[in-house]
Amino acid sequence: MACVKSSSASILSTDKQQQQQQQQQKPQQQQTVQQQVISPCLSGSAGASPSYPDDVPATGSYPLRAWTSKMFRNGFLSDMGFCSLSYPDGKAMVQEVFNHLGWASVANFRTQHPYQPGFFWCHGYTAKSITEWRQSAKFTGLQFVSSLPNIICLHNKKLLQTLIRQYEQSVLNSVGSLDAPNYLRFPGDIRAYNSDAYLPRTLFDLTHEELHHIAESCFKQDSVWIAKPLSQNCGKGICLVRSREQLLELSDRLPNLIVQEYIRNPVTLDGRKSDLRVYLLLVCPERGHLMAFYHPGFVRLSLRQYAETTDDLAVHLTNQSVAKATEEWTRRRDESTWTPAQMNNNLNARRDSTGFERDFLFRRVHPSMRAVLGIVSRAAYPKVTRIGGCFEFLGCDFMLDTSGRVWLIEINCYPGMATSTSLLRTLKPQVVHEAICLSMECISKQYQGKAMYPLESLRQFQLLWNSDDEPSSS
Repeated sequence: MACVKSSSASILSTDKQQQQQQQQQKPQQQQTVQQQVISPCLSGSAGASPSYPDDVPATGSYPLRAWTSKMFRNGFLSDMGFCSLSYPDGKAMVQEVFNHLGWASVANFRTQHPYQPGFFWCHGYTAKSITEWRQSAKFTGLQFVSSLPNIICLHNKKLLQTLIRQYEQSVLNSVGSLDAPNYLRFPGDIRAYNSDAYLPRTLFDLTHEELHHIAESCFKQDSVWIAKPLSQNCGKGICLVRSREQLLELSDRLPNLIVQEYIRNPVTLDGRKSDLRVYLLLVCPERGHLMAFYHPGFVRLSLRQYAETTDDLAVHLTNQSVAKATEEWTRRRDESTWTPAQMNNNLNARRDSTGFERDFLFRRVHPSMRAVLGIVSRAAYPKVTRIGGCFEFLGCDFMLDTSGRVWLIEINCYPGMATSTSLLRTLKPQVVHEAICLSMECISKQYQGKAMYPLESLRQFQLLWNSDDEPSSS
């Protein structure tokens, strides 16, 4: 069903003829699309040179002034608007965008104003309340909302596992075997689409009887498991499980937990455990239309030397919230975050011991992470595209093991905005500014019926997938 569109102070009027022109221009846009998709989301060549943007700059910022001028000059946005910033995390970064736009801030979105807010920075109950309000008679125009309905299907660890495996089954049913078509092939050594290749073995929704039945087999090979709450982040509620008895002790809590096989052979950097925090931006320009973008993010490191046998969570978890509780944090906090280039250089220097090819991070790891998130985006497509004008900014955690395999650990719908290290003080404002500008450009172009490409806001993000460019994906 088409999205109902009406007037708004922040969006200029739509011309029906422009929508028809956009459809006529679509074939001519394909070359531009390919230029903006830096790497196809589910394909890659093992021997190709790294297709990767420049590393995150150590200085500088997202060009908000230039972006604002382009949006005004091209008629995508008006300088008359209001924003409602109810979510405190990242609020100051978001406010900078609207300072450049000249939009005023509204404390309470339900309060009557000459114009209703054009942008909402929100989450949780507030986001739900805004969604209900937009669907009521009070909603009189298109607005930008930083929350997608039903995004719980990605940030809830159990629902994420279920979503991906159900999508996998639907693909297998359509192609008939694990010999997936080219668009489902991974770059590198992962030959075909199979979630076992990138999801750690996970236990959830088990009865007491089922748990007792499989508990013995879980520890036959001296395995270690890790128990996690379904929807929490920042390392809250996590514990290691090293024996059958410990696992059975968790049986009463299993409805609120998943138990995941621990990756015992992670790649360490300077002897410390590491993982990769990348960002996924999902934008729903209108009902039934989803665009997915990938940002290379940064590398997180524990501040303590890795030892698999210890139960010290500060060794096993790379979360900044965990690191802050250690005595090392005050003097070594900048060592807890690296740029992707720093990790790539470290791996290059150890090629003889790791066995990885040169630029392994850029040639294999990032293409594989993009491939996984391309699948996640396709799987989420029917769940989250119910209301146009929404977007969601997600933090995705991956781990690289010593065999070169990339594992999706979890996805967080409210990634932390703390800028506790020198790198994050530069990186996070860039990421937030680009995510907002990119979302607003996509939504306003769709609303006005203008050509989507080229995307003026695109800098470090990479276009993964656009449902409008792949009609068969639905």
